[in-house]
This record gives sequence, structure tokens and C-alpha cells, in this order.
Amino acid sequence: MEYQKNGMWVEEELYGVIESFSFPIQSMYGTVSNTLWTMGYLFSFKSQKGKLDSNAALLRSILSSFRVNPQWFNRYNQVAEYLIRRQIQQIRSVGELSRIISQTHNEISDMMMQSYNERQGVYDRVAENFSQHIRGVD
Repeated sequence: MEYQKNGMWVEEELYGVIESFSFPIQSMYGTVSNTLWTMGYLFSFKSQKGKLDSNAALLRSILSSFRVNPQWFNRYNQVAEYLIRRQIQQIRSVGELSRIISQTHNEISDMMMQSYNERQGVYDRVAENFSQHIRGVD
């Protein structure tokens, strides 16, 4: 591509790898395919207009001399691992909260059922006593 920067025309070539990953998803309309697109290995070469081709060998040398800083990459991996562990812990915490809510719901439901059964027992005794009273049974 060509553009003007600070009053000077510049040529730039962009490079990268585009990857896609498709997988089926069940929907209300049947199975559909979902595709995730990612871009990686992005870099560009730019030079004053008309000089990009003549600088290509130098630019390729710069690109091939690139090295990852091991200390930086190690720290990057540590941060990524930490974030993954935190996400897993959060998922576990949500699961534990769900279990506590479910257990509390079951206990409340059991208490309500027990109260209902006790109340029904009282109603049964009252009805039985009233029935015996009106029939004159001692």
C-alpha cells in the first residue's frame, strides 16, 4: 500500500498468517458452523516510495534476526498461567456457590414439607376429635 506520511510518500507491504477454525453448533435452526478467525505472525516492510524493492534484502535480514527475549517470554507465560489459574478458581467458586444454594434450597424445601406434614397431622387429629365428639364417642 502507499500513503503519505509527514509530506513524504511511503510504500508498505504487510505480511501475516490468517488461520480459521470451524466447528458445529446446535441451534434452533439445526446445526450451523461457527468459524473463529485469528491473525498471527504480523509484520510489515516500509520504505520511501520507489525504494522498497531495493531495501528488501536489508528488511529480510532484520526480520530473520528477530529473537524473543527469554526473560520477557518467561514472564509473559507466568502471567498467562496465573490468569488461567484465576479463571479456573473462579469457575470452582461459582460451582461451590451453586452447591451451597442448592443445598440451602433443599433444606428449606424439607423444612416446609415437614411443617406441612405436622400441620396436616394436627388437622387430622382435630377432625378425628370433632368427628368423635359429634358422634358421642368417648
